[in-house]
Amino acid sequence: MSNVVDLTTVRPARAAAEERAREAAQEPDEAFVRSDADGFNLYLFVAEYSDDGIDCEMELWARDADHANRQIAAMRASLTPPVQAVSREERRPTLERRLAECLRDCVDGTLMTVRDTLNDREVELRLGSFDQGLSERAAELLEEAGL
Repeated sequence: MSNVVDLTTVRPARAAAEERAREAAQEPDEAFVRSDADGFNLYLFVAEYSDDGIDCEMELWARDADHANRQIAAMRASLTPPVQAVSREERRPTLERRLAECLRDCVDGTLMTVRDTLNDREVELRLGSFDQGLSERAAELLEEAGL
């Protein structure tokens, strides 16, 4: 057994560190970058998990690693039971989302239009015209739902 090290195959620590820095500074391939609606770059991140001893991956698009970690935390806190998707075009919003949108339409929509003959104009009657308290409660719920 020889204690001789072939220095042609061992990279000095400084060269290895420089190589890692170059790799870290490189931008990902175009396939792994896209822009969001606000024009920010999103990068593809992969989260790994184990399911019954099988290693699995999940792709996340995020602005940076902190954003990806916040997405994972949000999923842990609020993930709903899965519903089988039948088509990307026809993916149905959750019941909570549909109810919130219905409530929004009820609050914001015109219930009826009447003619104000005294001022000679049309007046739109909305939910708040009849019950201000109910309208305010609905508005609070809509704000909580993010609508």
